[in-house]
Amino acid sequence: MIFEPKYNFELKIASRYFLAKKSKNIINWITWISILVVSIVSAAIIIVLSALNGMNNTVMQLYTNFDPDIKITAVEGKTFATSAALEKSIRTLPNVKYYVEAIEENVLLKYDDNQEVAKLKGVSPEFAKMTQIEKMMGHNANKKFVLGANGQQFTVLSIQLAMKLGINADNPHSFLNLYLPVFEGGSGIQTEYFKSISALPRSTFEINEDFGNYVLLNKDFAHELLGKKGQASAIEIGLSDPKKAEESKIALQQLMGNRFDVKTRFEQNSFLFKTLQTEKWITLFILVVITFLAIFNVIGSLYMLIIDKKKDVFILLSMGATNGQIKRIFWLESFIIGVVGVVIGLALGLGLCVLQDHYGFIQIGANFSISAYPVDIEISDILITLVLVTTVNALTSLIPVMAMKIEKP
Repeated sequence: MIFEPKYNFELKIASRYFLAKKSKNIINWITWISILVVSIVSAAIIIVLSALNGMNNTVMQLYTNFDPDIKITAVEGKTFATSAALEKSIRTLPNVKYYVEAIEENVLLKYDDNQEVAKLKGVSPEFAKMTQIEKMMGHNANKKFVLGANGQQFTVLSIQLAMKLGINADNPHSFLNLYLPVFEGGSGIQTEYFKSISALPRSTFEINEDFGNYVLLNKDFAHELLGKKGQASAIEIGLSDPKKAEESKIALQQLMGNRFDVKTRFEQNSFLFKTLQTEKWITLFILVVITFLAIFNVIGSLYMLIIDKKKDVFILLSMGATNGQIKRIFWLESFIIGVVGVVIGLALGLGLCVLQDHYGFIQIGANFSISAYPVDIEISDILITLVLVTTVNALTSLIPVMAMKIEKP
């Protein structure tokens, strides 16, 4: 009666087989090699997934430093009229923290003898607080986002534009001139074909190449060049709780009506964010395939154990154990090998991720706004790794167990 399920004798014997020294030393080595392989695979999965999380979150954070939580644009036309009443209506909505009117247009920049075409963006004062763009101005002596003071107009531009124009924002020696073509024509004098304004370069920011062509001005000053006072290309909204962006989007869409397009940050950059998500799932699929290939080492270990324990099998059969119980014993030992391996691997992988997060041993390079490769550990990835490796190990272990031939005494 010792074989009744309540005594769980299969697990006890499988545990003893795992811990006990085998009759041939080579089997011990194969068992520990199998554990090592499972550990390495598990560590690799959690490290790769954490690295992808870190890079994805960093990319999203970079866009947070320029793009709003919600952006309102006109369905038709480049600009639309704004008003104090509209601003008040939007600010009274729940979860709305910042309200920024922005106007954009392509302009010609000239600094000394250097010229570049750039995208002018005029913004209202809350832009700096909403985007926290000052975090991306760490290379400046002046790290404050200021677009004007004491009657003087300043401009903040991307580091890429500053380098092309030869601007040292820490010590500018002349004004930056901004030109806008006047398509109505003129009297034939060349200067009448352009409107222009001048501002002193105040500082630079560095996010990524997508924002490498921007020059920022005070909205009212930009209107002097564009001639669109009371107009905006977009209304940018910063939320108190970005996690409730969808709820706020619905409320704003109802307020603005069908003539306006309301998009969350994800929708503003949907292709990029969907690509990042797809990349993670494709990577996970590749890791699944690698896991299947790597864990086949456990099959070899299990075959060797079955051969080593032939006498034990004969004794168990003589005592009344069934074929199913015998097979479960060997399958459970393989399962134990997988569990031990994945636990060791998770501990190793998580430890390396924590060290990278704190000390940044692996560097990206000087051409990036971040120096060390970012990692971000998520509980879901730990569970995915645990379930994935143990499931693959359990399935592959069925191959030698099902092929096992048991001869009754």
